[in-house]
Amino acid sequence: MTLRRVIGVGGGTAVPLVVLILLFGNQWLYDALLRNDVGYSGTGGQFLRWLEFPVWRLTAGSTRHRAFLYVVSLDFTVLLLLVLAVGLAVLAARALDERRGLFGAVVAAWWATIVAAGVAGLVRGLLLAWVLEYPGSMRSMSVWQGFAQGLGFGFWFGWLAGIGALVGFLLARPRVATPAGAPGTGPIPVVPPRPGTGPMPIVPQHPSAVPYAPPPGAQYAPGPQQPPQPQQPPPGWSGAPSVPPAQPPVQQPPAAPAPPADAPADAGDKREEAAEEAREDEHAEPKDEREDGPKDEREDDGGLAPPK
Repeated sequence: MTLRRVIGVGGGTAVPLVVLILLFGNQWLYDALLRNDVGYSGTGGQFLRWLEFPVWRLTAGSTRHRAFLYVVSLDFTVLLLLVLAVGLAVLAARALDERRGLFGAVVAAWWATIVAAGVAGLVRGLLLAWVLEYPGSMRSMSVWQGFAQGLGFGFWFGWLAGIGALVGFLLARPRVATPAGAPGTGPIPVVPPRPGTGPMPIVPQHPSAVPYAPPPGAQYAPGPQQPPQPQQPPPGWSGAPSVPPAQPPVQQPPAAPAPPADAPADAGDKREEAAEEAREDEHAEPKDEREDGPKDEREDDGGLAPPK
């Protein structure tokens, strides 16, 4: 449980007890009942005795023996009742569930009041027996009578502290903020932009903030991409126009190096020269044979011409 709810349960437990103490435990009501000789023997008298258990005083009244200690003893037990009741209710409230702890808050404060009133009555009986110097038999009677009166007060009137704890538990409940656009909250209000403030941001629940998803099975041919058009500012807006972000330049792959242009021409020239030399060699060999043949015959004949 949060600290806010713990404080709410503790405060709700203390408020009803403080009201009961101030209204029915003050010395003026107690002295008036004694002067009028109201009997405590009947059923109504017993409830009145339990209701007067947290009595407190500012003056000793008719008590003259140890008057200051008598007043301190009564007031101390009242403070002890409040502190114990609130402390026990807070300790019990820490174990409650935040969503289903309504009935637990009532029971915790009621139980805390019963225990605190019983302890305060036991302490008050011991203090009064010491301050007023009761004899042995009256001392034990004072202790157990104070203890029983405290348990009766806590049992019959502790439910008021439980109701107060329940109210504090409910008031300290955290309020959950309902998001805009949730079911039951109505349409999202559209507020026009003020001049000089720029375009209004889109609400996360707005339909335009949800990305479009094509239906399953539908195929679309990619069309030519159009350059983004600059958005026109709304009328009355004096701010700078929105500029679309610059597109990064597309990097072209490096071109392959071109082969040298002189290589094919040089190879063709060499082939042509080789072919011409081969043709010249073929024509030169028969000519030499014709020239050498007759000359060799004339040389063999000794240079003489043949007879006629």
